[in-house]
Amino acid sequence: MNESGLAGRRVALLSDGDWVGPTRELLAAAGCAVEVAPLIGVAPGDLNEVFDAAEKLRRGAFQWLVVTSPRAIHALVAAAGSARIPEHTKVAAVGDGTAAALAEYGIETHFIPTEHTARALIAQWPDHRDELRVLWPHSAIARTTIADGFAEFGAAFTDVVAYRPVARTLPVPLRSRLLAGEVDAVVVSSGSIARELAAQVPELATAEGAALTKVVSFGPITTSDAEDAGLRVDAEAASKHPQAVVDAVGAALQADDLRS
Repeated sequence: MNESGLAGRRVALLSDGDWVGPTRELLAAAGCAVEVAPLIGVAPGDLNEVFDAAEKLRRGAFQWLVVTSPRAIHALVAAAGSARIPEHTKVAAVGDGTAAALAEYGIETHFIPTEHTARALIAQWPDHRDELRVLWPHSAIARTTIADGFAEFGAAFTDVVAYRPVARTLPVPLRSRLLAGEVDAVVVSSGSIARELAAQVPELATAEGAALTKVVSFGPITTSDAEDAGLRVDAEAASKHPQAVVDAVGAALQADDLRS
């Protein structure tokens, strides 16, 4: 489906991530009615612990800073009051979106895995694996893939909960539109968002609900989480790049058109 085929469709973006604004603009330009309703908000982690980790980073205690989400670097900088990183400290980002968030603070990214997952970051680790000193700020619900990987390396590994996801309630009008089949596609960018959607609108996790609204996810891990929550994923965005998201929405709706 080219973008002209999106005209007249209604799409819900259930996040407030950095990708949302540009994606909304592209979808609107293609003629979509777009609703933004973040299902997961953010609360800070332990500010003292995050501040202490940021101070150790500033003093050069770590060889690598590993960042697996934009929110982690935002939280780290907020706690530290600055984005000062020693020249000898390298930075790894799990994907382009995270690298872009680092760049907002003038922080250079030295390594991004070819597949934007924590598993690939560990598998493709570019540096020596002996006597590593690593800092990993992360979500309270992050998987242990990063921690387990560096433990296998024998690294001196410091992890800190930089932020905690907080569920938000779906707006009543949007929920009503979902139940009425008036939303053509929803975009879920994380497992926690997918689980919250399935919990708040359990009707979508039925065959009838799947026929009404297409679900677009970000990457294989989010797809797996969404399916575990009972949602049928109709298309998977290759990345959080806005055009990739628009292409995935188009693919989901095109598949729907072909079935009808």
